[in-house]
Amino acid sequence: MVVPFSVNDAKRIIHGIKHSLVSIPDTKSIPIATFFVSWVKRLLFVCLSSCWNNMADIGTSVKMHFCKQCNNLMFPKEENSGVHRSRLIYKCDNCGYMEDAGEPCIYRISYKAESRSILNLVNNDIVEDPTLSRDENKECEECHEKGCVFFQAHGDGDEAMALIFMCIHCKHKWIG
Repeated sequence: MVVPFSVNDAKRIIHGIKHSLVSIPDTKSIPIATFFVSWVKRLLFVCLSSCWNNMADIGTSVKMHFCKQCNNLMFPKEENSGVHRSRLIYKCDNCGYMEDAGEPCIYRISYKAESRSILNLVNNDIVEDPTLSRDENKECEECHEKGCVFFQAHGDGDEAMALIFMCIHCKHKWIG
């Protein structure tokens, strides 16, 4: 079970771990210390995994995989089998356990969020581009000054092949 942690929770945990490990003189000579360090390492990975999973709200999607035998973090690797094409697997660097990844995509950035519009992707400095078309008679909806640059952008749905206008005075953007 993964309990959701905030980034501040993870920072407090890491700070506490750092200060508690300083007091352990030699972790290899003390069996309980070795167990403690491995347990803390697993806890840290669970906390970080939860933080990464909570980042999906901002448009990224990252999933961490843990070994079923030793609970260490598994890393994506490419397995070449000679006869067949290569496939994506997750492999534990600690014990060598491997499992099929199933989905060949391990990291995805989604730019399709409902709150994002094609207008949010347009850089405000585009008004300085001398190669863009200009309309000196088009009035801005925001400041009511005349003069804008415009270009055709490729978007989805209603914004497909739309003309994007930007005021050269206040840099207000609109679809026309």
